[in-house]
Amino acid sequence: MYAALPGRPLLDPWVLPAPSGTAAALTTDLELRLKSINYRQTILRIITQARAGHTGGDLSAIDILNVLYNDSLNVSPTDEVS
Repeated sequence: MYAALPGRPLLDPWVLPAPSGTAAALTTDLELRLKSINYRQTILRIITQARAGHTGGDLSAIDILNVLYNDSLNVSPTDEVS
């Protein structure tokens, strides 16, 4: 599926933290940092494979989007659009 960069383990960037009990588990600072690194690796891999693209906007917004989608917002891939 995804190839790890040399010397770095591959973390699945699309896996959200599992719920704990009735409330969703909050993502720790370390988990968010690791996800941001993983997202950056994925962005660079996609742009490299496409041999086109601009990394500026993608890489500058990744930390904000990571915290929003993995910690702050209450969204899930299984949510229905109304």
